Amino acid sequence: MEKQLVLNHPASAYVSKVLFAEGNSNDPFQNTTLHCFADGLPGIMLCQSENDVWLNENKKLASLFLYGQTIRPITITTTGKSRMIVLQLYPHIVKDLFKIRASELTDSCINFEELSGSAREIKARVFSDDPDVQSQIEMLSDFIMSLAGRADFKYVKELEHALRILGDTSNRLFMRDLYDRLNLTERTAERRFLDHIGVSPRQYFRIRRFRSALDQLHRHGSTTLSDVAFDQGYSDQSHFTRSFREFTGLTPGDYLDQTRSGEPFVLETSP
Repeated sequence: MEKQLVLNHPASAYVSKVLFAEGNSNDPFQNTTLHCFADGLPGIMLCQSENDVWLNENKKLASLFLYGQTIRPITITTTGKSRMIVLQLYPHIVKDLFKIRASELTDSCINFEELSGSAREIKARVFSDDPDVQSQIEMLSDFIMSLAGRADFKYVKELEHALRILGDTSNRLFMRDLYDRLNLTERTAERRFLDHIGVSPRQYFRIRRFRSALDQLHRHGSTTLSDVAFDQGYSDQSHFTRSFREFTGLTPGDYLDQTRSGEPFVLETSP
């Protein structure tokens, strides 16, 4: 199962959280599987394994990659001994750090080998001489700080303000109210979000509301689904179920049944 680690590093200004998962099986046929759901956070993922690492069992993953907003549910699987480290970034900084339009990364990832020379150099370092987990996190954090030193965070305050508004999922928000509060036209707001966050304001709000509902299910397992739907502002339980299935591939009931039976669901903490 995954652990959340504390990041005592200046890069914490850009890293929302650090997650770590490890497979210790000596059985080369024993799977380590991560189930990943939309959470509104892009990130950097390190996958160190004795064997290949697979995305949805059909795409071989690089050992170090940058990924964007995840809309569709995914699984990451490997066998034998493995180590996976995820630095989840704040959602509005990818474009400024990596000079990549965030929407190009939505439901996708880029091998560090395809990024700048400094990215290729850090990849060589994090796998050299078998460093421990903390050393690898430190190296990746130093790399993020080197990028931040060259970044132009032109819209960062505006985007942070927008994300705070959208993060309040208890608010029955209309998008036109968001645009008014940001003093932006709908077209400009949509373009800024796609460029810097990777999804539209509406989609980001839907992701955050889903995450809030998921968190409520975990904290209050006895809460009825109709209560969750009402508390999170869904029009009815059917609306909640459709949204939940879109982001997880499961109904809320099926999800709860699998988590109660010990089926692992990881990398699903809320931002």
